[in-house]
Amino acid sequence: MRFGISIYPEVTKDIKREKEYLKLAIENGAYRLFINLLDAKDEISRDILEVIKYAKHLGFMTIADVNPEVLKKLNIKPNELYKLKNLGLSGIRLDNIYNGIIEREMTYNEDFKIELNMSARSEYLDFILMNRPNMKNLIACHNFYPRPYTGLSKEHFLKMSKKYKKFGIHTAAFVSIDGGFGPWPIKKNLPTLEEHRFKSLRSQIKELKATSLIDDVIISNCYATKKDFDIINEVLNEENMTFDLKLLTKINNYEKEILFNRVHNYRADVSEYQIRSTLFRNDFDKSVFKSKNNIDIACGHVTIDSCDYPHYSGELQIALKEMKNSGNVNVLAKIIDEDLCLLEYIKPMMNFEFKLERENI
Repeated sequence: MRFGISIYPEVTKDIKREKEYLKLAIENGAYRLFINLLDAKDEISRDILEVIKYAKHLGFMTIADVNPEVLKKLNIKPNELYKLKNLGLSGIRLDNIYNGIIEREMTYNEDFKIELNMSARSEYLDFILMNRPNMKNLIACHNFYPRPYTGLSKEHFLKMSKKYKKFGIHTAAFVSIDGGFGPWPIKKNLPTLEEHRFKSLRSQIKELKATSLIDDVIISNCYATKKDFDIINEVLNEENMTFDLKLLTKINNYEKEILFNRVHNYRADVSEYQIRSTLFRNDFDKSVFKSKNNIDIACGHVTIDSCDYPHYSGELQIALKEMKNSGNVNVLAKIIDEDLCLLEYIKPMMNFEFKLERENI
């Protein structure tokens, strides 16, 4: 998974600031740029043209959001996309649709990406594929949604993402930073998934990564900071699914070692009640895991069996359901609420890790 950013020079009217942001982003690993042309009239503004040119100079893959009406206003026909390529664009994202046949024709413009609206109805892709497009130039990206309660449901998001991935199409989706701005006055964040609207940037990206269905994650609003980019890169570089934990009790050094310094593996013989990691049961003397609490166990609790379960002592579990505590299980931590969704995506034999929750990320 890689990441990109969005800019809105038509809103800021500050080319110097946009260029600084582009430079910061590409120095911190961004590779693609989303730019909005939906408000273009008879021509593309000088500010936008200058930003596109500078982005190309830096090495960005720049995709412009357009629709049939915009291209008509700009007097650009489907077989004349070289005019946009000559401006420095790498492709266009079709926010609205033609008829499937025109989209197919567009993919045969040499070395120019046609990005489909991945949030649109399922039949749209079927018709395009039936007309044999140039798959090399066909990519896809979900929408973002400024207005609260208009973002995609998880069910629809997964359905459409799976369909595009089935055909090997490069996919993208949007996440947002809190309090940023986009192309319109509404500032209630701009996510693809409605569930992400008020989640941290870290948790949004973690879930998109966990689906294994999204190739690029794009920050939809401005301006992300160096700290934001550090968070993105940290998540993208994590080899295993990683849960952030809030400690519920004081832990000893052996429990700390198991929680935060070991890579766990989801045992293959699946339980309805818990994810079991049994790799380290015999790494420590059983006596170091003394019973310390008998808190009833809830979904998301992370537990280690005490020495009162001799055979199981030192075994770690993630609870999937509520369970009565026999008194032999130490409830040590809880997966933070934002990360509980990751339990939907973890599969038997997958590796996973834990990190201690950090505030304000």
